[in-house]
Amino acid sequence: MKSVSNAASAAASGKTSDDDGLEGKKGKKDSKKKVVQEDDEDWGEVDVSEEAIKARRLEMEKGFSKAVQDMICSEVDYMELPESERVDLFVKFIADESKSMRQIFDEAVRLDVCDTAVHKLVELQWGAEVIKRIGPTETLFRTFTHENEDMMVHVLGSVEELVTQQHPGLLPETFKIVHLLYEHEIVEEKIILAWASQKSSKFTSNKLLWEKVKRASSKFIEWLENAESESDEEDATAGEAADGIAFSSNVDEIETNDANTQGRGTSSKYVIPTLSDKAQDEGSDEEDFDIADI
Repeated sequence: MKSVSNAASAAASGKTSDDDGLEGKKGKKDSKKKVVQEDDEDWGEVDVSEEAIKARRLEMEKGFSKAVQDMICSEVDYMELPESERVDLFVKFIADESKSMRQIFDEAVRLDVCDTAVHKLVELQWGAEVIKRIGPTETLFRTFTHENEDMMVHVLGSVEELVTQQHPGLLPETFKIVHLLYEHEIVEEKIILAWASQKSSKFTSNKLLWEKVKRASSKFIEWLENAESESDEEDATAGEAADGIAFSSNVDEIETNDANTQGRGTSSKYVIPTLSDKAQDEGSDEEDFDIADI
């Protein structure tokens, strides 16, 4: 009875089952057409000018380059990169102040740029504040120079560059800088003496500038030479060297009394940061060091 009733209703409305099928297909077509129209509208909002296309291409290439660089940094052997690029990566690495001293050293080793890394560290981490910065960073630099005379020479060469090229105003302070390198055990005595005895330097091509560096460091070099030559002849006492050079932890000066003028209140003063008795304790039987071998 229901089927007869439905058929009668359909007949009354003028529709058949075939008509319903056609309307369903038409609805699907209309839906697809609407989606296409919406997609066309979206594309219609995109700038397809030559300049816009070029800009999008450059953006894509930039993103691709970064992806390649990330891949290189994480998967490819760093030795396949030119040294200049490895140095750039190291500079970017140390720019992150959260990196520890150990991480900085390990990165230099991993990139195989230890020599150049020392120069970059002197330039970027010491810079114009070198006298204040040596102490707080001594652990980092001692990690580089520990039992490594080549690295010690590079530290001294970096100081040359610092006072002659990067911050020429520091040239008169060279003797203080070299002294602090010695005091903080970053560079050994024999390396300093060998460095100062050279007629030329591979780090300072201008011979006139090199002579200025030597003169600017001569105060400390002379003291170091005298302390070394007298260490086997006289016993040092606490706070006072045998040749009359007095050390004080409260004042930044070394006072040298002439033996012929003692008792008459005359003395010559050499202003320098506080020194230790290190030179008196070290023997003079170390092997000769030729800086030209580096």
